Amino acid sequence: MDIITAISNNVTISGNLMHVLDISYKQYYDRSSRLLNIGLISRKNGQISLTSFGQLIYKAQLKIATAFTHFSELRMIDAIKSHSGMSDDEQKRIIDKLLDEAELKNLITCSVD
Repeated sequence: MDIITAISNNVTISGNLMHVLDISYKQYYDRSSRLLNIGLISRKNGQISLTSFGQLIYKAQLKIATAFTHFSELRMIDAIKSHSGMSDDEQKRIIDKLLDEAELKNLITCSVD
């Protein structure tokens, strides 16, 4: 995932990737070969880039990291959802106040409906 993150930050030359990630040539070759074989990255004219699949995987990784940073709020939301005496509108209002991340908020409030 470090290689994917570095490529998404425009580090696209092998030597630069090895330097930024502080890995040996063998480590770089092993890791990049696996990423090439499964279709997450591509190499053209000495430049490495994320494939469409790689971009989706990277964006999914970012969403998961965001969810982890909001773990305590998400646990509170689960407790709110399990409270049977609260209306859907009340749940949405509280969730709106708990979460500042718009995408997570949208996912959570959609699951309340």
